[in-house]
Amino acid sequence: MATSDNFNPRISEWVSFYSPTDHVTLTGFILFYSNKTVCIVHVPHRGIYKVSVFMMTVLEPSLQPSDLSALVDLALDTKDEQWFHELASQLQNCY
Repeated sequence: MATSDNFNPRISEWVSFYSPTDHVTLTGFILFYSNKTVCIVHVPHRGIYKVSVFMMTVLEPSLQPSDLSALVDLALDTKDEQWFHELASQLQNCY
């Protein structure tokens, strides 16, 4: 969990938090940081939530193998040989 002293939220950052109204942990991204203790978070297919920074956890960015495959295709389309090799190496390490 975050604390207002060490939490510096950024718009578009993905977070998770427990919703006492819905009785589940939700994942969404920050739309707006309204003050030192509250963020406005969009949860896809659920809506907008006002969330205390004390109740949220910032999620680390990660790529799935299918994401890497799509990026490999993009590297090929843009003819970026160095990027292609970097991505192909990362994709190989997934398996």
